[in-house]
Amino acid sequence: IEAKKRKSKGRDRTCNRSCQGFRVKKSLCGSDGKTYKNFCLFNKARCKANKTGVSLTVEHTGSCRCSKVLPKCDQDGNSTKQAMCGSDNTTYESFCSFRVARCEAKQNKTRLTVLYKGECKKQKKTRVCPNLGQCYIKEQPVCGSDKKTYRNPCFFRVSKCIAKRQNQKLTIKKRGACGKRKPSKSCPKKCPTKYRPVCGTDNKTYENSCLLSIAKCALPKKNRNSLQLQYNGPCSSPTTPKPCPRWEDCKIVRKPVCGSDGKTYPNLCVFRITKCLARRNEQKPLKLKYKKACRKRKNKKDKRKEKKRKGGKKNGKGKSGSKGKNKRGD
Repeated sequence: IEAKKRKSKGRDRTCNRSCQGFRVKKSLCGSDGKTYKNFCLFNKARCKANKTGVSLTVEHTGSCRCSKVLPKCDQDGNSTKQAMCGSDNTTYESFCSFRVARCEAKQNKTRLTVLYKGECKKQKKTRVCPNLGQCYIKEQPVCGSDKKTYRNPCFFRVSKCIAKRQNQKLTIKKRGACGKRKPSKSCPKKCPTKYRPVCGTDNKTYENSCLLSIAKCALPKKNRNSLQLQYNGPCSSPTTPKPCPRWEDCKIVRKPVCGSDGKTYPNLCVFRITKCLARRNEQKPLKLKYKKACRKRKNKKDKRKEKKRKGGKKNGKGKSGSKGKNKRGD
């Protein structure tokens, strides 16, 4: 009995041993398909494995290779089949086949774990959330549990669907606006029924530009600039060219450039997006004038002031000259 106690104490010491001061750093490959940085770390893992009744041995020195370390799952002794579901939503016929996949995943710097025993259950198809452009325009404000006012129940249902896909819960708190906040005056209340499709920067088609502005207005103030008109016409139409780059892709760098429209753009990236949007919307073509801020155009008032200054200088010279002549004559 005493000998058994000594053995158990010795095991506990090796299991809880610190490997920080271990100088020899030669990686080892274990029979579990894992690479250990040194023998100390392998010894700790073997100690813990022995407690669970699993024998762990050294396969070879160096990092593991799945094809060499792990046994072939078709061989005798490895035919024990107990299906299990992996974290990649794949059903593995046995633990052996799972180990092979886990080893390969680890080499690709990804983590693979067992979710549960048995075959993976079929996942329900994710529901596609409706588009804000499909909602009716009538203003019937509702207050959500997130303390945000939505234009009408349709706008709320879109946000609720998006929240559900993000594992968040959103409910209607009350009918009417939240608190004393009034709906923004800039939001249009009525839109024409004409079909003039436009494509937003969210790559969604809106029936007309008015509906796009309503969708933009429904967003929080911080995110409103993210939704803009990309080009006239439906999105991803075969006749339409590739979409313009997004504003978010531009770096915040101050290197002003001057466009042919006489406007100064903060950098070349912003200018290129504006140029692309102008071409899409069949506006006047935009060209790069020079890589500096545009010179300020002089107003009529400024021009008059300059003329007066110049005229004053000339008159002053004439008077001084005439006085000099008179003095000499005298």
